[in-house]
Parts: sequence; structure tokens; C-alpha cells
Amino acid sequence: MLPRSVFLKSRDSGNYHSVESLRVFFIVSLLQCFTRTIIAWAFKMNNEILSADVKSAYDDFYLGRDEQWRMLGAKYKAKNIMEVCRDHEFKRVLEVGAGDGSILQHLDGMNSFPEMHALEISQSGVDQINSRKLKSLKSVNIFDGYHIPFGDNEFDLVILAHVLEHVEFERMLLREIKRVSRHLIIEVPCDYRYGV
Repeated sequence: MLPRSVFLKSRDSGNYHSVESLRVFFIVSLLQCFTRTIIAWAFKMNNEILSADVKSAYDDFYLGRDEQWRMLGAKYKAKNIMEVCRDHEFKRVLEVGAGDGSILQHLDGMNSFPEMHALEISQSGVDQINSRKLKSLKSVNIFDGYHIPFGDNEFDLVILAHVLEHVEFERMLLREIKRVSRHLIIEVPCDYRYGV
């Protein structure tokens, strides 16, 4: 006698899935996680954390494209950051994945923090940030996307706005951010599509 399949109803879609298919999905998910960990380890061993594909995708990303759109979005991101920071005083702030510096420009215009620093993976982003000549910006550095070139607890706050969803190995970056900062603001986009 063959065992009967057990079906579970999905809360999201209302569809029924067999327990066997859910087990397969779970095993595939574990294998993907394991594979990502091995890949991260292999890249780390070679000191080539940021893959060439990701690096080349951002190399020329900030060369005069979509600047008004980024400034508009940055205005509301900066307001959100200030709302979260309302009851705290942060002096040394680092934005990781600063892009073209749009958020930094709004924060600088609000006199939000006396000392700001920026890290970005693309040279075009670093050039754009430097061209803004922000009065509270003390340093802008290019980095590999994972190794933050600052000491332990050097910052009061790290800002990671719409960056985490672009990172290949999220935990590696989050560990580095935890190492250099006492506080962290992470902002990610809200996408209401099923499966995202």
C-alpha cells in the first residue's frame, strides 16, 4: 500500500502544496544557503569578495543618470533617518553604500550630524559625492563592499539605505558594520509582489 500524500494550504496564495514538495523546497533552500556560504568563503580566501560582475555593474552607474530621481528619493530617506534618530545624538556617522551622495547631501543640508563619512564600491559614486562639497563630510572612500576600513566602534551610527538588497553576502557586511558602529539604521524597499 502506497503512503497517502499530505497537503498543506499556503497562507499566501491559498494553493495546496504536498509535504514532499515542501521538503524538496526546504532542501533546495538549504543547499542554496550552503552554496552561498562556500562561495563567500572561497572569495574571502582569495581576498576577492566583490565579484567582478557586481563591480562592473556599478562602475559607471552614477555618471549623470537619474540624479533628480535619486535626490527625490533621498529627501524622504533622510527624513526617515532623522525621525529614527530623533531622541539620540550621533556625532560620527558613516553611510555604507552611499551611491552618489544624495542622502548625505540632504543630511548635510539639515545639519544632522557634525561628522559624516562615506563608503562606496563605484568610482563614479565617489566622484559624485566629492563633487557635492558637503561641509560635514570628512572622508569618502572606495571599498570592496565588505571590508570596512575603519577601527572597532569608530562610529556612533552607520546608515545602510537601500543597499542590503544589492549585496551578495549580507551577513559579511552586517558583521563588519556591527564591528565599526554602536548603532545601525537599515532601510530596505517594501515590495508588495508575492514571492519577493
